[in-house]
Amino acid sequence: MGDIGNGGILQFNAVSVSRSGSYTLTISYVDADAGRSADVSINGGSAKSLSFHGTNDGNWNEVQSKSLTVQLTAGNNTILFSNPSANAPDIDQITVS
Repeated sequence: MGDIGNGGILQFNAVSVSRSGSYTLTISYVDADAGRSADVSINGGSAKSLSFHGTNDGNWNEVQSKSLTVQLTAGNNTILFSNPSANAPDIDQITVS
């Protein structure tokens, strides 16, 4: 999903887990620039700023990934990506394990 940032957001709804706890969130993304950042918020909580490495080669077809540990609650969760002042990377998909 492109056009995230500068007012554009991407929210994943119904990210379901069976029990509350720590999970690895893996974000698959594309960034052919020198790197971008995005704020990530879980279930409406405080946003955490993440830096995403770019390829800096203009190739918008090379998918990269970044992983982080997140706290999720049993049942459905929401994960929101935004950047109020700049473009964020294009998010391809997320996985939780």
